[in-house]
Amino acid sequence: SPTCLPASLKRRSPRDVQLILLAFLQDFQERAPELEAAVPDPAFFSLMRIIYAASHDPYADLITQAALPHASLYLLGRYLAMHRPLRAALSKAITRGSGSVRWSVPTILHRMQVVIATFLRYHGWRTDGPLLAYPALSDWNAARSQGFAVVVRIRHPELLMEPEEQVLPSREEVQQAEEALAWVLLALFSYNDRLGLKRAPFW
Repeated sequence: SPTCLPASLKRRSPRDVQLILLAFLQDFQERAPELEAAVPDPAFFSLMRIIYAASHDPYADLITQAALPHASLYLLGRYLAMHRPLRAALSKAITRGSGSVRWSVPTILHRMQVVIATFLRYHGWRTDGPLLAYPALSDWNAARSQGFAVVVRIRHPELLMEPEEQVLPSREEVQQAEEALAWVLLALFSYNDRLGLKRAPFW
């Protein structure tokens, strides 16, 4: 009978499970620093803007604006070199299972999402919360380059605020952060050979 079962085989009640999970949660919160759980930092967006701005000065002469973004790629490459576990994780995500995949638009978009999530997860961010980041197809009638793109939406400007800041970032500042992060994420595919990453088989 159930009453004769060893304690290890008895089913726990939902209340028991709730108490156990709450205990695990408290343990995680207390041990988070030693577990090296990445915590999102608003400074992340400042870093992305520095990388992007190096080659995207709207007031630069036309030749400079038309040139390849050498300075931005150099900074992004150095950034990835300082974060070798991130670079290795990105290369693995880019090439995982590439020999057996039949590439189509849906599978390319899915693989791009995996790589985007890998980059953001390393920095403690998720891709489906107040910060949205996802791949998309460009509008072929748009003035910008056609093909695959990355869309970034910062739904709450508070994400950009450092702890000591009191003034809410302007919409322009939010847009600049979105554009910078979107460029960095797309560069992981467009310029992976320049960044020390494995070549994307679908690009």
